[in-house]
Amino acid sequence: MKEIVKRTLAVLLASAAVVSLAGCGEGNTQTSQSSISSGGSSAANGGDTQGVSTIRILSSETDNPYIKLEDREEYEIWGYLEKLFADKDLALDIEIIPVDQYQVVLQTRLASANDLPDYVNLTPMDDTTALNLATNGTLLPANDIFENYGDGSAWEFLKENADFAIRASTAEDGNMYWIPNAKSTYYQDEVHSTCQIIAIRKDWLEKLNLDAPENAEDFVAVMKAFRDQDANGNGVADEILGFDPSVFLNGIAQWFGLGTDLASIDIQNQKVVSPWYQDGVKEYFSYLNRLVQENILDTTLIGAASSDPLNQKMAENKVGATFTYAMQKWLEPSIKAEDPQFLPIGPLPAVEGITPVNAIEPPFLAWKKWAFTKACTDLDAAGRFLDVIYSDEYRLISDFGIEGQTYDIVDGEPKLRDDVINNSLWEKMAEDRISTGGYLWGSLFPGYSRVDMSNEINDVEPWKSEYQLEVLDYQPTHPDNPNPYLALPTEEQLERKADIITDLETYSKELAANLILGNESLDDWDTYMEEFKELGLDEYLEIVQDQLDRFNAQ
Repeated sequence: MKEIVKRTLAVLLASAAVVSLAGCGEGNTQTSQSSISSGGSSAANGGDTQGVSTIRILSSETDNPYIKLEDREEYEIWGYLEKLFADKDLALDIEIIPVDQYQVVLQTRLASANDLPDYVNLTPMDDTTALNLATNGTLLPANDIFENYGDGSAWEFLKENADFAIRASTAEDGNMYWIPNAKSTYYQDEVHSTCQIIAIRKDWLEKLNLDAPENAEDFVAVMKAFRDQDANGNGVADEILGFDPSVFLNGIAQWFGLGTDLASIDIQNQKVVSPWYQDGVKEYFSYLNRLVQENILDTTLIGAASSDPLNQKMAENKVGATFTYAMQKWLEPSIKAEDPQFLPIGPLPAVEGITPVNAIEPPFLAWKKWAFTKACTDLDAAGRFLDVIYSDEYRLISDFGIEGQTYDIVDGEPKLRDDVINNSLWEKMAEDRISTGGYLWGSLFPGYSRVDMSNEINDVEPWKSEYQLEVLDYQPTHPDNPNPYLALPTEEQLERKADIITDLETYSKELAANLILGNESLDDWDTYMEEFKELGLDEYLEIVQDQLDRFNAQ
């Protein structure tokens, strides 16, 4: 990374004067014409002006509340981006649609094939709709453009850094019809990621002279002590466990060795399992029912339609434990109390003979969609376009922005300034027209980010960083989201999953809630399992296993 940064900085600094003029100069006619969103000919559609090809783009506005794509000409970082495209003899003709209108505009334009752009943000479309557009020829195979046009550097960059994104976006016919965002996470050059866990009030433990729980039974005792000894000091026995156990991704389910989703991936064995079929599931529901009987688990949060009720109880200083990320920094500031602190705990043992699971965030992620349409006839221009956005130079300005403005070099590595990371200062950044590239043009382009966990680990309280380091290599693990590990479903699988998933998820959530509340009995377990089979759970697991196997085989 250090060599990449040095080389990238040298390239960008060499053209700094030109870039600054392009990004900031008033009345810069050349710059305005190359990126203005109204009209303009498209070389990718057959037009060409003095050797410069123009790519027509359709995109939504960014969803950042302050930093807006429509203001891009006023940001210095935009000039840096234009310089990268200009070096490839490219210009951008961008049509921006408001976020709340974009899905309708997108669907209408693509369905009618009327006034198609060369390149489009396809994110609002589900996989089924997007694959249908590929089948009827509206979308071009991006892998063909990657492999056969431009200078080839984009394809090499993507294969070297994010081959998982290729595998996760390749259709049954072997083509990749859309390009996703991609992110991989490392710690000390090894693939690692953070995790989601139960976090308990450290300040309450210290106030009541209690040890942090070391197993599921300890947890019950500590939570009862919080309530009985009035840990929040308001004179009411209202200290609670605040989370929604109608789904299995909740931290406590993982203490009982259970997966995180209706179809969960056992990473070490590369096997798809359902928590409903796993050992420990009955003990898990008995345990949660006990928490209800002990008035520890707030039952109003089970199956809550939004996070608002939990957020309110958090603000009122009533939540003694909750489910969250190990290194979160957003809960404590929301609490009306003096120096509240959350301590990550677990995975705690709960059942003899069952090893607790750690729910990790996937160390590699592929999400959102961008695609080339059949309107793009200058495929060499499309290839050059990809060569820009899959380059070290682009990644630096997209992830970090401008040195001395949004990041500094620390020990040879770029490090975002604290005021850039802190989203509470986005409004001030927008006023000053300062931004990383990604904040400004995140709706326009996919990209690849390599995230160094040490930045986050060094930026949290020691009890959080120490916990995270302790569980970095913990096994067994299940991802909190299985999709990054799965190949795209086949057309038949898409249709079948769509047919059965809603009923399965509804039944799963309702049954979980009723078992926790004691409205259903564990004595009728066989009846419940038969209902799952009739609803198609076994078939669903087979489909997801096939997706996992095909992802690994590519």
